[in-house]
Amino acid sequence: MSKPILEVTNISLSRAQKLVVRDLSFSVSGGEILRLSGSNGSGKTTILRALAGLILPDNGKVARLEEKLGNITTSSNSVIYIAHRHGLEENLSPLENLNFLSQVCTPPPIRDGVSVLETLGLKTSMHVPTARLSAGQKQRISLARLLMFDAPLWLLDEPFTALDTSSKKQLESMIDAHLDRKGAVVLATHQRFNCKSHVLKHSLPMIP
Repeated sequence: MSKPILEVTNISLSRAQKLVVRDLSFSVSGGEILRLSGSNGSGKTTILRALAGLILPDNGKVARLEEKLGNITTSSNSVIYIAHRHGLEENLSPLENLNFLSQVCTPPPIRDGVSVLETLGLKTSMHVPTARLSAGQKQRISLARLLMFDAPLWLLDEPFTALDTSSKKQLESMIDAHLDRKGAVVLATHQRFNCKSHVLKHSLPMIP
């Protein structure tokens, strides 16, 4: 069995001073995908932000690989987090957005922005201002990071939002390929999806 890429031990999380997650524990190993489910407000996005190291848990521990940061054991290069909001600069083109990321992120990308955008069907749009593109095209630009950078852990918040059928199937294939390489995925989605690997499921209760 693969060594866990992610271990979560008894974490509690608050949002706007309200407890949304209590004593959550799970682990995800290479080749595994964990789906977080639950009602709106149950803490799915908050959990993903904690796993990415963007917020600290009230208590408990999130462990990713072997470096320490506060009460999080982590590696800054071990994870790609695709948030629900795409986080793109609307005045820049898709290629300019990706080129900026390639300059500020470490380690350097394993693929260039042009080839990634071509793979995602955005060849004819790569020089168009992002503001002029559709919601589905913007989502594909955001997902381009999964192909540009090498990270064992993917954290995906509603990754299928606005994707058409062919783009959804392409993302499913990307996830399958990542799991075949013994990467791990934690995702939150309300949509049904197909994956070759067994999907671990964790349903989050609402905290009264």
